[in-house]
Amino acid sequence: MKKLFLLTFALLGLGLLTSCGGNAKYLEEPIKDARFYTGYYVQISIYDKGKRQALEDAFDLMEKQTRKIEINEQGLSEIDNVNNASGKKAVEVSKDVYGLLDETLQFAKKTDGAFNPAIGVSSLLWHIGFPDANVPNEEFLTAAQKLLNYEDIELNEANQSVFLKKEGMKLDLGGVGK
Repeated sequence: MKKLFLLTFALLGLGLLTSCGGNAKYLEEPIKDARFYTGYYVQISIYDKGKRQALEDAFDLMEKQTRKIEINEQGLSEIDNVNNASGKKAVEVSKDVYGLLDETLQFAKKTDGAFNPAIGVSSLLWHIGFPDANVPNEEFLTAAQKLLNYEDIELNEANQSVFLKKEGMKLDLGGVGK
C-alpha cells in the first residue's frame, strides 16, 4: 500500500512538472517597466506573449488615478479642489475618488483614527520625502492638530461630494492611493 501511494504521488508530481513547461503562451523573460507614482516606484512584469499593451494600459490607469488624488502637484487634482474649499463648501468628486474616500473613512473609523486621511496639513508641514523635509516648530504643530480630525470629513453620497468642515483642513490619500 505504501509503495502504491509513493508511486501515485511521484506520477502526480511528474505530471504537474511537465504540464508547467513548454507552454508557448508565456515568455521566459517578462516584459517589464517601472515608473514613479505618488512617491514610489511601481514595477509591472508581464509574462504573456503579445500583452505589451496591457503594460501601457496599466500605467495609463495609474497615471489617471494619481492625477485625481495627488496633493504634491498643487492645484491639479480633485483632492486639491476639496482641500482648497475646506471650511467653505462641498466639492463634487468622481465616482473613483468618492469610493476611495468612503473606504478610507471606514478604515479610519475601524482604526479609531490611527489611519487618518485628514493628515494633509501635517504631511505638508513635515514635507517628508522631499529635499526640503524638516521638523516644524511647536507652534505650527499645535495649530495643525486642530485640523487633523477625520470626523470633520463629511461625505454626501447623493451628489458624491466631500466637505471638510474646518477651513485649512487638508486630505492626503497617499497612504491608500497606492
